[in-house]
Amino acid sequence: MQRGIIFIIAVFSLLLFLPEVSFSQSIDEIIKKADELQNIVSADAEHEALIKMLKEAAAKNPNSFDLQWRTARALGIWADQINMRNTLDNAKKANPKNVDGILATEKDMSPELGKKVSALGGEARGYAEKAISLNPNRVEGYYYNSLALSMYSLGKGIISALAEGIRPKLVETAKKAIERDKTYNEGSPLRVYGRYYYKVPWPYNDKTESVKILREAVQVYPNSLRTLLYLGDTLYALGKRDEAKRQWEKIMKTSASAFEKVLEDVFKGMAGMRLERISN
Repeated sequence: MQRGIIFIIAVFSLLLFLPEVSFSQSIDEIIKKADELQNIVSADAEHEALIKMLKEAAAKNPNSFDLQWRTARALGIWADQINMRNTLDNAKKANPKNVDGILATEKDMSPELGKKVSALGGEARGYAEKAISLNPNRVEGYYYNSLALSMYSLGKGIISALAEGIRPKLVETAKKAIERDKTYNEGSPLRVYGRYYYKVPWPYNDKTESVKILREAVQVYPNSLRTLLYLGDTLYALGKRDEAKRQWEKIMKTSASAFEKVLEDVFKGMAGMRLERISN
């Protein structure tokens, strides 16, 4: 109840704030508002409002590194939320009998959603690349570019994305993000790179490498629900069911950080479905 009230107040303040952006808000004020809202927006209209605010500010201040990467962040996170909620919905609708069935259903995305996710990822990529050009020494541009490329690939279809030559670009940006700050956003650069090795098809798929990278991400931040979910998936794929089960059990016992709170129900829903079926 308390979180719901805070959420309503935050969104209401965003709606009040938007008309003023074009003529009275400083860059610092826009950045502050965006940072306050990014981890709590959930509905499409809320994402649209936040992105509108940032796009207008970025257009008026094209040399602002902080506005460029935050716009990429807003676009990428919206795409990610669509993908994650769709993933859980697909699993619930299919109601498979075992974990393998869950993982199979999670690969599906309707053409309509795929188009939206790939479009958001593609747009995010443009802002992220602009941020990199403005400050190539910071992690944010590279990390949000790797997220953008991941979302574009999932929406487009991984095989289609591979044919477009996305893979080496994703690997490069993920590595550069890790080099600059592997601890950023609770180990997010490591998590994206580790998940890449799980998701990408043969001959690039390397689940042993995925586990290695995701274990490092867990060391950086042991309570990331998403990292634990991904590590569990990779361990399961390698036949290490008991260890996979422990990762998913930890998710059910762990409260999400502010960074992951908006998708806590999704991560716990996914983990719960896996635990219910791991013995089958």
